[in-house]
Amino acid sequence: MNEFLREIYSQPKALRDTWNHIQEQYKEKFTELRTVLEEKNISRIIFTGMGSSYFSSYPSYYYLIKKGISAEIREAGEFLFYGIPEKDKHSLERSVIVLISQSGESGEIVRLLNKLKSLAPAPLIIGISNDSSSTLNRKSDYAFIIKAGTETSVTSKSYTSTLLFLFVFTTILSGQNFSSLNTSDIDDLILEIDKFLENMKTFDNLYDRLLSFFGVNFDFLEILGRGPSLATVYQGALNFKEIAKTYSEGNPCSTFNHGSIECLKKNTHIIILSSDKTNYKLNLNLIEKIVFKWKCGKILHVANQDYQPNFSSHHIHDNPKIYLFQHRIKNPYLSPIMEIIVLQLLFFKIAEENNINPGEFYFTKKITKEI
Repeated sequence: MNEFLREIYSQPKALRDTWNHIQEQYKEKFTELRTVLEEKNISRIIFTGMGSSYFSSYPSYYYLIKKGISAEIREAGEFLFYGIPEKDKHSLERSVIVLISQSGESGEIVRLLNKLKSLAPAPLIIGISNDSSSTLNRKSDYAFIIKAGTETSVTSKSYTSTLLFLFVFTTILSGQNFSSLNTSDIDDLILEIDKFLENMKTFDNLYDRLLSFFGVNFDFLEILGRGPSLATVYQGALNFKEIAKTYSEGNPCSTFNHGSIECLKKNTHIIILSSDKTNYKLNLNLIEKIVFKWKCGKILHVANQDYQPNFSSHHIHDNPKIYLFQHRIKNPYLSPIMEIIVLQLLFFKIAEENNINPGEFYFTKKITKEI
């Protein structure tokens, strides 16, 4: 079996191992950390990382904002070179910096970690990685390990395990106790992914239909979403470039309306992600304009909501230009885990059909240490 495909199929185990590890090792540590943040009067949480690790923080960012907690997302390279003040060294004093790196050795992350620790006073640093021997794990004030297992191909299970870890992490930091955590959402998620991946016949039939609809010979893919699904938007665009070796762009739906629509063509391929009732309704309006007003493109709509006639003047998903993939993960902060697995498999199939070895790196390596 192709190594990337094997790692895709191992995601239920990686998610289950990560969830078990959190429950066994981090219940008290999360609560202790929350107390420390309160005692230090921390006023802001800044998430930072590169690539997949950077994108993984979007659901947590939106969750904290909704709970009234000040949060930011910063790309680690930009944070390193342009985000640390030269004069006012106290500006980060009441911030906690959450550095995310699956390897814990990414070039920007290691240099940013060292630079932050050299500040006086230094901000509190939390490190999240998949390697207990990494620089990030050794040097962070609070270090946490996900349990995704060894990963050698394009990022898959380490990314989804990070999403799950961050969901629990930010839920507890926002004030909820482990005893009141809705664990059924997590258990249902893992079970749903397990069922989705275990039935090979159903899986092959589904992706045969998807490929028949979407095709495999196109030179550009647009991926759109809102809110927590922006994690999938950006990770999906990155994965498509890495897996299918074809250019892709990820945008918030609102940004797409401000200029990118001018690039629409008859054969434009678009993936739109809807993860809650509000953005589902907004996205149906966008889909309606693309198909009926601008008469452009083919759209794969990945959604977790049931269609409601009052959302649109047309039963949109009956249109032959639209393919609906509906899943059952209703929690919008966990939905990106299911969304990206659907896309990983689609991109694998597209690459395979184009005689590309899915998951193979041509010009880079698994861990990017150069800046």
